[in-house]
Amino acid sequence: MQIRYSIILFITVIIFASCEEPFQPDLKNQQSFLVVDGIISNDAGPYTVKLSRSAGVDSARFIPETGALVVLINDSGEEDVLSEEQEGVYKSSGLIQGQIGSFYKLHVEITSGEIYETEFQEIKNPVEIDSFYYNRELYNSPVSNEIHDGYRFYVSADVNEDNSTYLMWRMTETYEYNSVYKIDYIYFDGLHEFSNPDTLYTCWRTAEISQINTLSVSSSDPIYEFPVTFVSKDTKKLSVGYSLQIRQYTINEETYNYWKALEDMNTQSGNLYSQQPYQLTGNLKNINNPAEIVLGSFIVTGVDTKRIFAEPRLQTNNGYNSNCAVDGLLLGNLLSFGGAGIYYVTEDENGTLGVVSTGCVDCTLKGGVTAKPDFWIY
Repeated sequence: MQIRYSIILFITVIIFASCEEPFQPDLKNQQSFLVVDGIISNDAGPYTVKLSRSAGVDSARFIPETGALVVLINDSGEEDVLSEEQEGVYKSSGLIQGQIGSFYKLHVEITSGEIYETEFQEIKNPVEIDSFYYNRELYNSPVSNEIHDGYRFYVSADVNEDNSTYLMWRMTETYEYNSVYKIDYIYFDGLHEFSNPDTLYTCWRTAEISQINTLSVSSSDPIYEFPVTFVSKDTKKLSVGYSLQIRQYTINEETYNYWKALEDMNTQSGNLYSQQPYQLTGNLKNINNPAEIVLGSFIVTGVDTKRIFAEPRLQTNNGYNSNCAVDGLLLGNLLSFGGAGIYYVTEDENGTLGVVSTGCVDCTLKGGVTAKPDFWIY
């Protein structure tokens, strides 16, 4: 994903320059708006809709909209009432399966009594992905103006429609990584050998990539080597194994215009945005008050999906290990004089045995899990 679910009313970038004043919007009277993020496609469900309230510009919190009635409706009159599996996250039951050529809309009633709906939208025939691949490249970041070494990922596709086609890509990355050290011993009232040093050493983390990619094309404009994302070796993502799943959405013009505007707002550069921050509203409308601002979008789309595995173990920058010192002196004091509590003990590259912080031996503290994904090939 990912793409932030809590899309805010004002999106501001402050860039300090020697000859320009930073832009400071007046945010004293911010309001909280309903935000929707959901999708139905020709992929098998269940389908997920997230409802939240907009946060302030200085906050990235997800504020769930709970207790809502969320209904998925097709053009045959069938309805699927979504259940709230966790706060603000609603999932379909499977009564409705997205079909190419059929039309769907979303109906939402919140606890305040307000009712919201989208228009019926068609699941369009998806444009198939011809190839999804990567190259090792140097990338000049427009944000930091620094050059990074890593993998740039590309997608290619042929568009066979006679008229314009609107595409959007979302990506989910999964990577395997290791803790800096294995747990060799645990100290509690003495030194005890740790029976399985690999228990917390290897993890896998899966996350939505927040980058937005959209494109308007026609049958005369095949998509060739369209860059979708870059992964730097300066993180642990490429240290063991990396996989990227891409979903290519074929969307309507309204949905394209919404996400294209959001993409432009997130990528514009300069001393100040060429356009001032503005309100970006989605396709969910209050049926009794159409002028109410509702943020986000419910996407009805045809989708084609591919997964790629990058070459494992690209040499990485180990700067994120810099705080993982092995403290032999502390271990010596514990063995000589004792101490309360539990301490993790490991051996560093020089053969020194010592105490190390939990974050250096427990990979789950970096956001991963120890269960290998079913699709993992390494």
